[in-house]
Amino acid sequence: MNCFKRPCIARPPAIRAVVLTGAGKLFCAGGDLPEFAAADNLDAHLKVMTTHLHAAVSRFARMDAPLIGAINGTAAGGLHPRLRLRCDLGGRIG
Repeated sequence: MNCFKRPCIARPPAIRAVVLTGAGKLFCAGGDLPEFAAADNLDAHLKVMTTHLHAAVSRFARMDAPLIGAINGTAAGGLHPRLRLRCDLGGRIG
């Protein structure tokens, strides 16, 4: 489930842990600059994006299941420290 793009639903009882990792070679590399450049209204785009990011980090903080950070590759950008510190257990993979 991608908590950054849509609201997360409540954790079903069968989920005992959540693994947070990046797609491809990057764990977290900052903002998507081409997406920012293509936005018709950058202020509105940033507001929507930060609202989703805040909701995901808030959900991670409130959920019952442990959050495991599987950090693959580069971990840069302003959000990385908050994500990494929010994890109950984490380490570099690959």
